[in-house]
Amino acid sequence: MSYLKRYRRQIAEFRAAVDTGIVIYSMGRVGSKTILRALEKAGIAVVHVHWLAGFYPFRVPNYRFFPDNRLIRASREFLRVRRRMILKRGVRKSRPVRIVTGVRDPFDRDISHMFLDLPSLLPLAAFGEDAFADSSAPEFLWNVYEGLVNKEYATGYFDKEFLPVLGADLYGMDFDRHEGWGIYRRDNLSILVLRMDRLADNLDVINDFTGAKIDCLDVVNSGARKWYACLYREFLGDFSLDPRIVECVYNSRYVRKFFTPDQIREKRRRFGEMKKEPERHV
Repeated sequence: MSYLKRYRRQIAEFRAAVDTGIVIYSMGRVGSKTILRALEKAGIAVVHVHWLAGFYPFRVPNYRFFPDNRLIRASREFLRVRRRMILKRGVRKSRPVRIVTGVRDPFDRDISHMFLDLPSLLPLAAFGEDAFADSSAPEFLWNVYEGLVNKEYATGYFDKEFLPVLGADLYGMDFDRHEGWGIYRRDNLSILVLRMDRLADNLDVINDFTGAKIDCLDVVNSGARKWYACLYREFLGDFSLDPRIVECVYNSRYVRKFFTPDQIREKRRRFGEMKKEPERHV
């Protein structure tokens, strides 16, 4: 019964945010939780969701994160479907619907998300059908990244999530790549897109869009403060990526839409220069 009460409350909160507040609908690890906490402190009705169309950041079905708990799997799927229905109905009504979403460099986002979910990913890698247990620790982590992380998550997120749920093509909107923000508008739907590295510089934009009065942003859920912070830094320092993959990602319309040419060149250099060839899992 506690599960039922909990999910009824979450559905009611989601409906209230769609009707009168703010929905943060964003891929993970792009600063969305920082915005969530700031809006909550400002007294804004706000909810936070990552996937309503079922487009997940890892190459394993989401239910495998809870392989032995059918109740959790069923309740999460039920909540996802109900939230999707509520949001789609809200967009069809005349009442304004306001959504905030975020963007970040795809590789930075992917690696950050992998480390955040290591407790769930490691058992899959070590004991599942994609076992990498015979590797050393650095190679093991690299193989987890190559084998389990969905490299198309960031670049495909808006096509896989926003198009089917909202009917919104964010690639047709105006986005200031130097300032790091833009607003998509269609009928009663407004979507504020913020680039993670410019969040603190765009407080006025956030306040104007949400009606909040935020003076500063307190960064939350930062990888630099997590238990894996040292391992995270070592991983970034030891490895970079196949230049062919780097070119594919940085030629994507996602990157070209939301990042400046100078940023793209710098990221290409950062991730495209292989410092050390890791052992690959086959």
